[in-house]
Amino acid sequence: WMEAKAQAAAESGVAETMCEMCARFYDLQWMTGTGGALSVRSNGVVYVTASGVQKERQGPRHVFRYVEECGTELPRPDQDLEGDGGLPRLKVSSCLPIFRSIYRARRAGAVIHTHSIHAMMVTKAYASEFVTSHMEMVKGVPGHGYSSTLRVPIIANQPHEHLLEPDVARVLEEDPECHAVLVRNHGVFVWGKSLEQAKTMCECLDYLFQAALLQRTTKSHL
Repeated sequence: WMEAKAQAAAESGVAETMCEMCARFYDLQWMTGTGGALSVRSNGVVYVTASGVQKERQGPRHVFRYVEECGTELPRPDQDLEGDGGLPRLKVSSCLPIFRSIYRARRAGAVIHTHSIHAMMVTKAYASEFVTSHMEMVKGVPGHGYSSTLRVPIIANQPHEHLLEPDVARVLEEDPECHAVLVRNHGVFVWGKSLEQAKTMCECLDYLFQAALLQRTTKSHL
C-alpha cells in the first residue's frame, strides 16, 4: 500500500511539473491556441499532454499515462467523470507516435514540441537544415561548444502531426547526433535526457533561431 501511494505521488508530481511548464511556454507564446505538446518518460511510464486543451489551463487530469513497455493506457484523475459524467472527453496529443519514436531511438527522458514563432520562421529562411556556429548559446546543446557547428534538420510539414513520424524517424536514424527537428511552417521538437535538459535546449535553440532571423534582417537593411 505504501509503495502504491508513493508511486501515485510521484506520478502526480510529474504531471504537475508538466502542466507548470506548459503554462510557462504559453506565456512565452510557444504553446498558444492549444498548440504544442509535451511528454516525459519516467519509471516505465510515458506521460503525454492532451490535445485541444488550453495549455495555460492544463491540469494533472489532462496528462495521459501509458506503460512504456506495452503501451497500455493508465487511469487519469477524474477520467470516470468524462463524457456522460459531465467533463469533456479528452484525447491524447497526436504527437504521441513521434514521442514514442524519439524515446525508442534516443532513450530520451522528455520531448517538447513548440509552435514558437522563431522556430517556424527560421524554417522559411533555411532549406534543409538550420546551421549556426560561434554563438554562446550553442553551448546549451549537449556535445557542442562555442565554436561548434550546430545543425538542426528541417522536415516538411504534414496535414496531421502523427504523419510526421516517418520523417522524424528517418532523421533520428540518419543523424544520431541531433537533439531537435524543425518542421517547416510549423515548429520544433526538442528532446533531452530529462525535462529540465529539454527545456534548457528549447530556450537556447529559440534564442539561436531568433538571433539568426535578426541577423538576416539587419544585413538586409545595411
